[in-house]
Amino acid sequence: RGIKMDRPLSSNREREDRGGRYDSGYRGRGYGGRGRGYRGGFRGRGRGRGRRGGGDYHSRGGGDYHPYNQGGGGRHRGERPSNRFYAEPQHNDPRTTLLKQLNELLHQVGQLPDPTNSNPDGAKTAGSQRWVVQTMSKNVASLSSVLCAKSHLFLQSEPNSADASIVAGPLAAGLVQAAAVGPLQTPCYAALALAVQQQDTIMNILSPAQTDGDEMIETSEFAQRTVQYATRLLARDLDTMLLMKAPSQEQPPPDFRNRERNNGDSAEPLARIVLRIRLVLRYLGLLCQLGIVARQAGDDPNLESSDSSFDPVVSSTNHQPVGFHGLLQTLVQAARLLMQGGGGVTDDATNPDLSILLAFIVYSTIPYLAIHQQGESPTPLPIFWQEQIVQPLQPILDTYRSDFEPGIGPKSILLKYEQFDRVGSQAEEDEDDDEEDEEYAGTASQVCDSFQDLRRCVDSIMAAIAGDKERESYRFALFTDAPWEALMKPRGGEQASAMEREGQETSAESSEREGDERLSYTGVPICLSLFPESVAITMIIGGPVAVGVISGTPHLKMSRIDFQGVIVGRLPIFGSPRDPDDDDEEENMEDEGPTNERLETYSKTYGLVDRYFLGEAVRDCLLSHEPKVSDTGVERGNAKAVAGQIWSIRQLVLDASSSQENVDDSTPIESNIGAVKRSVGIEYVLVEVVLSLIVQASNRSDFLGLTYLSKVLLELVKLEPATITAATVQAVSTLVEDYMPALVPLARYNLSRWFAFHLIHSNYKWPEGYWNHWEPHVGSDWGNSRGAFVRDTVSIMMENLSDPTTELLPHLPVNLWKALVLQDIEDDKPAMSDLGKDLERRIWDMDEDPSMILPHMVGSELEESFASENISDSMMWRTKVVTRALLAPALRERGSLQNALVKHIEAGGDEAGGMIEQEGMNTGNDFDSLAQIKDALQRYRPLLEGVIAKDTEAINKEELDMSEIKFHSEGVMLAQAHEVCSFSETLFSTIVNMLVEMDMLSTLGLLRWCLGGYNETIATSRWWELGEAAVRKGASRLLASGAAADSGYMEMDDDVETTTKPRNVRTAEAFIRFSSPILKLIVERTNSVIVSHSNEMEGQPAKKLPSSHILAIEGCKILVRACRELFFSGMFVAGLSDSSDDFSEILGVYNSSEITGSSLAQLCGVSGTLSSKVLLQSLERM
Repeated sequence: RGIKMDRPLSSNREREDRGGRYDSGYRGRGYGGRGRGYRGGFRGRGRGRGRRGGGDYHSRGGGDYHPYNQGGGGRHRGERPSNRFYAEPQHNDPRTTLLKQLNELLHQVGQLPDPTNSNPDGAKTAGSQRWVVQTMSKNVASLSSVLCAKSHLFLQSEPNSADASIVAGPLAAGLVQAAAVGPLQTPCYAALALAVQQQDTIMNILSPAQTDGDEMIETSEFAQRTVQYATRLLARDLDTMLLMKAPSQEQPPPDFRNRERNNGDSAEPLARIVLRIRLVLRYLGLLCQLGIVARQAGDDPNLESSDSSFDPVVSSTNHQPVGFHGLLQTLVQAARLLMQGGGGVTDDATNPDLSILLAFIVYSTIPYLAIHQQGESPTPLPIFWQEQIVQPLQPILDTYRSDFEPGIGPKSILLKYEQFDRVGSQAEEDEDDDEEDEEYAGTASQVCDSFQDLRRCVDSIMAAIAGDKERESYRFALFTDAPWEALMKPRGGEQASAMEREGQETSAESSEREGDERLSYTGVPICLSLFPESVAITMIIGGPVAVGVISGTPHLKMSRIDFQGVIVGRLPIFGSPRDPDDDDEEENMEDEGPTNERLETYSKTYGLVDRYFLGEAVRDCLLSHEPKVSDTGVERGNAKAVAGQIWSIRQLVLDASSSQENVDDSTPIESNIGAVKRSVGIEYVLVEVVLSLIVQASNRSDFLGLTYLSKVLLELVKLEPATITAATVQAVSTLVEDYMPALVPLARYNLSRWFAFHLIHSNYKWPEGYWNHWEPHVGSDWGNSRGAFVRDTVSIMMENLSDPTTELLPHLPVNLWKALVLQDIEDDKPAMSDLGKDLERRIWDMDEDPSMILPHMVGSELEESFASENISDSMMWRTKVVTRALLAPALRERGSLQNALVKHIEAGGDEAGGMIEQEGMNTGNDFDSLAQIKDALQRYRPLLEGVIAKDTEAINKEELDMSEIKFHSEGVMLAQAHEVCSFSETLFSTIVNMLVEMDMLSTLGLLRWCLGGYNETIATSRWWELGEAAVRKGASRLLASGAAADSGYMEMDDDVETTTKPRNVRTAEAFIRFSSPILKLIVERTNSVIVSHSNEMEGQPAKKLPSSHILAIEGCKILVRACRELFFSGMFVAGLSDSSDDFSEILGVYNSSEITGSSLAQLCGVSGTLSSKVLLQSLERM
C-alpha cells in the first residue's frame, strides 16, 4: 500500500485538541486506521490498519504509517508535531555551559601554534625556550589567572561525592582528562597544573590574623586533587586492560571519550585504553619532575636508597601510597609476576601477553623522563632507570616474538621470501639479487614492529645516559620542552594576596622585572594511592582487596588481548636510519646520482630515536582524535581536524644542530622562519607512518580503518600540497619498485584500496610516466605483484564510479586499458547456448513462474534432444545453464563494459573518443544488476534446487559419493558466477555471500572450490575473504541458535554415569566441532596446491616463491587466525562466560583441540620445499 500523508512534510502544526476530546493518558499516538488500538479498544477514524489505534473513542488515528514519524500517521500524535525537523527547546544550565567552555579552553591551550602565522608580540621570554614553548607558557599564565578568579567556580569540589570527577573539581578533572587525550600537549598541561596550584595558593594564603598564628598558611588543594584523580583514572584503565571483567564500582570515574564504557563491559579498543595509560603516566612523570608528585613515598627523593629499598609487595599488602618511581617499579614487578607466576598470580593465571603489554607501557614512558633528566645533577637517576626498570624487564623482552615476523607471524606484512615476478628481463635481474635477498631473509625478522623499534631506542638512550656511547642530540622536542621554565613566580607575601583579591593581574607578562624567580612548587610532594585503587595491580602483587570487589572464584581472571593498534608493523618505506659510523653507506648515497633534497635531509638528520617517537606521535594523534559518531548520528571530529593535529607535529622538531640554544627565536620573524626550516623532511615521517598503518589495516575492525586513514592522508595533501604530495608520490614509487614483491597479498590489496580512494578524490591527478612504467607488469596477469596492484586499483575505481568510461578512461593511458580488456567468455555448444537464451527470455522478459520452467528442465524430452550432441553426458549441465541464466544482468553489464573499453581504445583515447555513447553502458543495465540477481535467486531458488537434484540423480553413484557430488554442484555454480563477474570482485563476492546465506553453498564446498577444486589452482586472488565470511556466518548461526549450548549437555562415559558440562564448555566444544573440519580442509588443500605447483619453481631464483604458493599460504594463515578469534570472541564477548568460573577449562578445551596451530601443523606435508617450510613455521606460530 502506498504511503498517504494528510499534510506536507514542511507543516509544523501543533496537536489539535478538538472539542477537548483529547485523551491525556494515551495521547492518541495511534498509527490510525481501521483496527483495534493498542490500549483504546475503539477504532480510529483514519484509513488503513493502524498499529496502535486511538487512545479513547474520540481519538483520530488518521492516515497511514509515515516513515519519518515514530508516533504514526494520525492528526493526533500527542505532543509530537508532524514536522520531523522540529525540536523541543532546550533549557541550558549555565553551569553546564561554563564547564563545556572550560573543556574547550583546556584542549585549546596546549595546541601547537602555527609558525607561518605572524606573532604580534615580539617580546623575548627569559631563557632559551623555543618560540612555540614561549607561546604555550604565555597561554598557561593567562589561562591560570582567569581560572583562579575570585569566583573560584572551576576550583570547587565536593569531597563526599561518589563521582571521582566531582571530588576532584571541574578544573582538576578536566585537566587530567585533557592530558589523557592530548599526546602533544603533556608538558603544557603539567605547566598549567603548576601555575594553577601556585595561583590558587597565593589567593588562599591565610594571614596570621585569620589563623591566630604566627605564620601564613597555604590552603590550596588543587595539586592534591589533580594527582588523586589522575591516579584513579590510571587505576580504572589498568583494571579494564588487565582483568577479563573489571570490578564493579559504586560510581566509576566518568569516561570522557566514550561514556557508554564505564563498567568494564566495553568494546572500546585496547589501543585507546593503553594510550590513556601511557599519557597519564607521562603526565605524572612530568609532575614528578616539577616536585608535585613524590619520587618515592616517605623518603628523601635525592637518596639513592629510596629507589633500591622500595618493595611493591609491602606497599600492596599494607595499602601504602607510592611515589612515581615506586609506581613504575610496581608495574615492572607486575609484569614479571604475570610472566613467571607468584604473588597473587597462580600458575594457571600467568599471561605472557599482558606481561609484554605492561613492559611496553613502561618502556614507552622511559624516554620522555630519562632524556629530560640527563642534565640533572643527582646520580641515582641513571642507576634507577638501568637497574630498577630496564634490567628486570630483560627476561620478559627476550621471550617476545613479533606477530609481524616476515612470512611467519600471524600479522606479517612482509613475506619471508619474495614473490617471483616474470616480466621481460626481470628474471635475470632477480637472479643477480639472490645474494641480497638471502641476506634480507636472514635479517628482516630482527626488527619488524614498533615494540622492537622502541626497545632499540631505549637501549640507545640508556647507553648514552650511562656514558657507554656518545650522547646524542635528539630532534624530537617533546623530550625536552619545559614551558614551566618560562613561568615567573607571582609576588609573594600578604601584599600579593591583597592584590589578588582585588583582581589584579599576576601573569608572567606582568612580572618580567629584575629579581623575579621562576615558578616552582612549594608544597609537600604528593604520593599516589595505587593500592588498593587498582584492584588488578593489587591482586597481582599479592595485596588484599575488599570483599565483593571481584566476583567468582578468588584467583585472577586475566583478560585475553590482541595487540591490534598497540604494537604495529614496521615498514621503513624511505629506508632505515643511517648509521653515523658507516662511512660506506654515505659514499653509496653520494654515488646514486641526483637525489631529492628534502628526502636526503630526512635520511641524514633524522635518527632512530627521532623517527620512532615522531611516528609514535602520529599514531597517538590518529588514536586520540579519531572521529566518533554518537548514538544520535552526530559526528564528533573529522579527518581534517586530525590532519591538522598531525601536521602540527612539525613544531616538535628541533634544529639539526646539536643544541637548541643555537637557534635564535628572539623575534617573531626569525622564530617563524626557524620553525619552518627545522621541519624540512618531516613530511616523509608522516606519510610513511600513515601508509604503514594502511597496509596492515584489518577488515574485521573499524578501529583505525583503511577509510579513516585514507581520509586523513588526503586531508594532509590538501593541507600542505607542495610537500605532502611529493612525499606521497615518492612513497608509492618506492613501494611499487622495491616492496611490492615482498608484501603479503592482503597488504598489497590494502594499498590498492587506498590508492583508488586517493585518485578518485584528487581528480585522478597522478604523473602519467608512472602509469606507462607500470604497463608491462599489468600485461603479466595476476601472477605479477606489481601488475596485481595496478589491476586492483583500476578495478576498485571502476566499481566506485557510475560511468567509468567518461570519468576514468580519459585519465589513463590507452595502452594500460589494452592490458585490462576483459577476455571473452567461451561459448557453449549451440544447443546449450539456445537453451540458455530461452531461459533468459522466460526469466527476465516474461517473468515466468519457476514452477512452469522446472518441468521442462528436468523432463525426459529435453534430455533426449541433447543426447545426440553428447551434452547429457556432461556433469551438472542443467545447473550450469540455469545459473548462467540467473546471472544474465551481470553478463550484460560485463558486455557493456567490454564494448566501452574497445570503443575507447579504437578511438585512440582522446577526449572526443572517450565520450562514449550512453547506450554503450546502459544497454540492458537500466537497473542495478546486483538487486536484480538477488531477487531472481530468491524467486527461482526452487528451479535451481530442482535442476541440481536432477543432475545429482544422473551421476553414477558408484564413481562419486554424495558429498563429492554436492561439492561438484557447488563448484559449477561458483565457476559460472566467477566467470561472469570477473570484471568486479565486489559483485562476485556479494553473490557468493547471498548463496551462502540461502544455504545454497556450504562453507566446505566454497573453500574447496577456492583452493583448486579438482585442478589444484587458486580460483580467485582473495579467496580467504569469501572463506572468512562463510565461516563467520556459520559461527554466528551456531552461537545464536542455542544449539551450541544445548549439544552435549549430558555425556555418557564408559561406566554409564552422566556428567553435566558447564554451558561455556559445551559452547566451546560445539564451535571446535564446527571449525575443525574447515581448518583441516584448508591446510590439506594448501598442501595440495604447493605440491601440484612445485614445477613453477623451476627456472626461478631459489629464494623466491610463486604467486600460487603465496596466495594459498597467506590465506591459510588468515583463516586459522580468524577461527581462533571467533572462538575466544564467542566465549568471552558474547556474554557466555560472565561467571568466569570455567575459564581454565575453556582454555584447556582449546589447547587440546584440533584447531590449534601445533595440531594443524602436523597435517603439513614433508616435501621439504621452501613453501612447505614456510607453511609449517606459520602454523606453529598460531
